[in-house]
Amino acid sequence: EPAGDAAADTTAGGQPPPRATTSGPPAPRVYEQAPASAPDYPRPPGSTEGSQTPLPPRFRDAFPWFCFVNHLPLADIDHHGVFVDFGTPHRFKHTLGNWAMGWAGDVRDGRESFTWAVDDPRDGSPNVNHRLYFFLQRPRPVQMQMRYRSAHRRQLTGNLNGVHGFRRTLEAGDWKTAEFDFPVEALREGENYLQLYQDPGPAEDVGGRKGYFRVDWVWFRTGTPEDGTAPIPPTDAEVLREVTLRDESGAEATRPSLVLPLPTSVSYYLEVPLGPPDAPTDPFIGFAYGTRAAGAGRTSAVTFELGITGEDGLRRVVWSRDVPPEKEGRWFTASSGALGSFGGQVVRVDFSVRGRPVEGFRAVWGVPTLFVSQAPGEPRAGRTPRNVILLLIDTQRADHTAPYEVPALRERLAWRGGDVQTPMLGALGGEGTVFETAIAPENWTLPSTASLLTGMFPTTHGAERERDALSPEVLLLSQFLKQQGFRTAAFVANGHVSAPTGFDRGWDSFKNYIKDGAANRADDVFRDALDWVRANRGSPFFLYLHTVDPHVPYDPPAHYLERYDSGSYAGPVQPRDTAALLERVKSGQLALTERDRTRLQALYKAETTYHDDALRRFWDDLGAAGLQDDTLLIVTADHGEEFFEHGKVGHGHSLFQELLHVPLLVRFPGLPAGRRVARPVSLLDVAPTIVDLLNLGPAADGQNVPFEGNSLLPDLLGHRVAGPFAAFATHQGERMAVQAAGWKLVMVGPTQTALFRVAGPDRIEELPLLPDGKWDWEALRLVVRDHPLVVRYLRILLGHFLGAPRRRHWTIDTPAPFGAREYAPAPARYDAEMAERLRAMGYLR
Repeated sequence: EPAGDAAADTTAGGQPPPRATTSGPPAPRVYEQAPASAPDYPRPPGSTEGSQTPLPPRFRDAFPWFCFVNHLPLADIDHHGVFVDFGTPHRFKHTLGNWAMGWAGDVRDGRESFTWAVDDPRDGSPNVNHRLYFFLQRPRPVQMQMRYRSAHRRQLTGNLNGVHGFRRTLEAGDWKTAEFDFPVEALREGENYLQLYQDPGPAEDVGGRKGYFRVDWVWFRTGTPEDGTAPIPPTDAEVLREVTLRDESGAEATRPSLVLPLPTSVSYYLEVPLGPPDAPTDPFIGFAYGTRAAGAGRTSAVTFELGITGEDGLRRVVWSRDVPPEKEGRWFTASSGALGSFGGQVVRVDFSVRGRPVEGFRAVWGVPTLFVSQAPGEPRAGRTPRNVILLLIDTQRADHTAPYEVPALRERLAWRGGDVQTPMLGALGGEGTVFETAIAPENWTLPSTASLLTGMFPTTHGAERERDALSPEVLLLSQFLKQQGFRTAAFVANGHVSAPTGFDRGWDSFKNYIKDGAANRADDVFRDALDWVRANRGSPFFLYLHTVDPHVPYDPPAHYLERYDSGSYAGPVQPRDTAALLERVKSGQLALTERDRTRLQALYKAETTYHDDALRRFWDDLGAAGLQDDTLLIVTADHGEEFFEHGKVGHGHSLFQELLHVPLLVRFPGLPAGRRVARPVSLLDVAPTIVDLLNLGPAADGQNVPFEGNSLLPDLLGHRVAGPFAAFATHQGERMAVQAAGWKLVMVGPTQTALFRVAGPDRIEELPLLPDGKWDWEALRLVVRDHPLVVRYLRILLGHFLGAPRRRHWTIDTPAPFGAREYAPAPARYDAEMAERLRAMGYLR
């Protein structure tokens, strides 16, 4: 990452005043108060139920889908320029949390907060890099001010968007402010990328990492107050407050509010939910608004403005009001009107206030909230399951199963999944709920299955690489359910989910077919599982089944293969040899013809259909034993399989849909049948959903079970769920992806960004390739440039998920010194025989 032409060294100076202190109680840290999926409104610490009236009565019949106050850290705050408050969640959206950007060690000390500029062990550069993304609605000259503290004098080199280089000296001592002037020609409309770097030098120990200097805030100044005074930094302590004003009846009402100096704009990026067809006014933004002077201080006229910018780039003022000075101290309520024309779009929502700045005078937006109509739903599950069966079909891509078939695309996609016969999965989907956009958090078995059984993201549980094992400190779902009195058993046909990798904990019976050298077709696994169920049916049970029929080596019974390829074939694609064959193809030693590719996918389809028939036989046997009605059945997969959609074959190499989009079916007679949920969900959500359906949520909370997913029970019951919606994935911590609003953002390291449209259950990414098969990054950058709001929205979501210490509440969590706890993996210890069997499945290469 070259610096470009460096400017002359300069010394920091001309700093704005430090954080202002105010009288009275500290500002409420509103974003700590409610879980991410709950529509509850926050209360300040020490308040009691009913001590405030947050929701204007006219809005109480609607569902609060997104509370803007609760999610203030997701917003850009522009007061004479965009302000980034380090040491708080506000920085996550600019620094990708703590991932590979050179920032960590958030500290809050009283009213001071700061973040350390640190080294990053994943950065292969000889320099120490500190990176930042920031958004400009339009290019204009910017002076970046950075309030910092360093124990040593440092030379800091910088680069803006790869075209503007500069150098600055950071002086040692107490807090200072460095200034960096950026010309308009170096800036972009939309997202801008800033890199600061230095030679390794003196550092302090920050949780085992090297900390070079502290940063309190960064301010991208684009203007100054009209009266020439220095503005007060709009920190969360200044902007997020409880405000008491008189409502329309004359009574006092206290509401969590955005409290803004003049002029200020608070901008959120979000997906507008689609309203039901019979609710044409759905959705809308409702809020209270007013002005407040400090004591008997001066007042001012204020213009309140609510603006929305759609994906077409046009900003529309959807509501505006002037509040004269004599109306100070009063609440008014209003709404935006219908936003249905923005449904399904990513938009920017601006809460703006304008007027003559007056010391101590503030404009107030009270509890601004995006509302949608209530969904009827079921009040609760009809009854509680007695037993749970969790079936993972290894390597089963969603679009090769009946519940995910798109009839209109059958002919065009027949070479993919449109003609695969899986009537049993289709029947289960019709009897239960189909999650149309279920996303695996990794693209291969070990980390993805660990996420399923722990509810943790791969970088948290730590088992990300082939010779990793789960830390003994990581709690498996089987361990928790066994503690709650369930009989537990696992029948696993993949060698990576075994005792050497730490998966054998919490089971009364654990069988790994690869370790035992046993036959491991689906019928073998289901037969053993049925025998165990019959022997243990007197107790509630949790049964985990892990079948591998769609995984290499493909070897379906011949009559299943004939359904998909009945012609003669004498090429290199032969059953049982497909694991070694895929390795030869990946390494470039073998090129497959179209006929070879047809045969290869026919083998995969045949395995899928064979497995479906075996599942039907198992399910029928459970029905004959009288166990279907009391048993919760969940069917999913750890990842999919690629068949050259993006130039490769197999799995374990990309974050594209053919590897991450997996089936997720939930069936229990106590739940509504025939439901389909379109929003993205994750395998991380499965374990907390099981716990919730078993009414064991309080027990899990009491034991601090560290789930990072959220229960899907509200979706299963047909209830509204508060946004935003997103699913996240990684590949060994080196690549990251977020999927939301029909888009996917993929980060290849901290500097390469790709954006793909993935709307619809069968949509896969369109990847521009160069003649040598490498990604065409110039073409990908054009896509990023053309969709600035989408890129900003997805990067905000990804940054907050990666930065949150409690990822279950990632949109509203407060910072911790190093974010979420990440467990160190233990070493997997395979004996020679087990290692050889894993190689036969394409592992341990």
